[in-house]
Amino acid sequence: MPPRAFIGKLAALTAVVTLPLWAMLAFKWPINTDFIVYATILKPFSSQLWSGEFYPRWLMNTNDGFGGPVFLFYSPLSFYIGSLFEWLATFDPNGYGRVLIMMTLAIFTCGITSYRWLKPLLPPERAQEGALIYAGFPYLLTIMYSSMGVAQLWAMVWLPLLLEAAHDMTQKNWRAIPKLSVAYALLALTHLPTTTVFAAIPCLYVSAFAPRGKHVSYLFLSGFAAALGACLAALYLLPAVENKPFVTSIHFLDDQLVYSHNFYHLRAIGGLFCIPLPLLGLYTELPKAMRRHFPSPVRFWIIISFAIFFMITPLSRPIWDHVTFLHYLQFPFRFYNAMVPGAVFIAISWLPHVKKNRNFFLWFTGVCLIYMAAYCEEAYFLNNNTHAESILKHNTVVAPEYHTHWMEDAGINSQWGLPEHYMAMAPVTFMQGSGQAEIVAQTPRSITLHADISSPKTTLVLRRFYFPGWQTENSSVTIHEAQGLLAVDAPSGSYDITLALPWFAGEKMGISISLAALFLWIALMLAARRKAA
Repeated sequence: MPPRAFIGKLAALTAVVTLPLWAMLAFKWPINTDFIVYATILKPFSSQLWSGEFYPRWLMNTNDGFGGPVFLFYSPLSFYIGSLFEWLATFDPNGYGRVLIMMTLAIFTCGITSYRWLKPLLPPERAQEGALIYAGFPYLLTIMYSSMGVAQLWAMVWLPLLLEAAHDMTQKNWRAIPKLSVAYALLALTHLPTTTVFAAIPCLYVSAFAPRGKHVSYLFLSGFAAALGACLAALYLLPAVENKPFVTSIHFLDDQLVYSHNFYHLRAIGGLFCIPLPLLGLYTELPKAMRRHFPSPVRFWIIISFAIFFMITPLSRPIWDHVTFLHYLQFPFRFYNAMVPGAVFIAISWLPHVKKNRNFFLWFTGVCLIYMAAYCEEAYFLNNNTHAESILKHNTVVAPEYHTHWMEDAGINSQWGLPEHYMAMAPVTFMQGSGQAEIVAQTPRSITLHADISSPKTTLVLRRFYFPGWQTENSSVTIHEAQGLLAVDAPSGSYDITLALPWFAGEKMGISISLAALFLWIALMLAARRKAA
């Protein structure tokens, strides 16, 4: 356990860096679109989870009740954490307070995991100082104050855990595989872009600091741990891949989200002032003798930092052009996430040798204040209230990449609000034929309706966006899509129709792979403990 004094400092730091957001929330609700979206999807996720749904993938009460497949694609772990505060829903109906709690906890937990990582590598006082720098790092504040990135902040929590596990592997060989694999799984379940930019670094660390002559074998072991972590997270990863053809994922790659348009993004320039320039300033203040000889861990992180920074600059465009999966990162500045741990390690290694190190902390404080002031103003005062109020009223998910391509074909774009005639729809509408029908019961994966149909052929349209996989035991009923919505063709008569969505594509296989990986992980953990004993 970290010392009590360190915990107190970390709590005070967390309070200071999050206080402006809490103060703003106290007298004016935020109109930052990202913040509203995170709160909007947290509410149904949390509600469905506590209603007994183990993994809420389809959110029923979003998009004015038409639903949406958000968590088939969005990493769920940070929202499981947010769901622990469902008991606050009565006092926090919009979900803003719970989102702020999630971000506040992420900052605090960053300090804990970074302390665990640095403790075996540095003297205790410097490990504590490094952990405080990590938790209060200005780039983490840009995540919090610009995009309100809940999942991204929690991803920064797991990076030190991965590095702690990588260091353990250099000391314990295969016995560290359980820790390293679960750290990879936690990161993948939290934020895929950060996983993409950081995944190779723990493996490179293990190979670089492996015992002499065992670099290749240790690299293989760390790669196995990473693969096991991916298998542990397969219950999320596989359905996300399998269902990608059903949504308009092309919106990840269009207009202002194209990576080639974002090398000079404001966040890319801001990151330059948060990470490389302060390190360069520290380097110039080092004694001349130290500039030529660095310890091997510092050299490792300098090399990694140069490689990461290269990927953020336009010089790396040929790599971006040819490695197509990088396109889904959208913003080259996402590589800064992977740069933060190395920057902290380098800084905490150099600070004791710098005579005027107060300049470094003044820089830190100045950048923090500038970012908090600038982004608070943008998030709370400069945007249009009308659009934000509409999003709140209808629980709209203004993220077109999570819309089905059937919605797009029907001209539905919830980013600008659902069409009026859709919002005016009844729960069941007769598109063709005549009679009466009503929904008797409805859950995220089942719908039961009672129909009294007088015409020989009738098409019923339900107030729910279509997604493939629905089934019914009634052989005379046909399920299909109509104008982006779930529809059924039914014969005449009076009867109940039960529709069920037992599995999304890849869901059953993903759960099976995760369970198999879990059994292997348990076996490895028990074997490692027995070996240690």
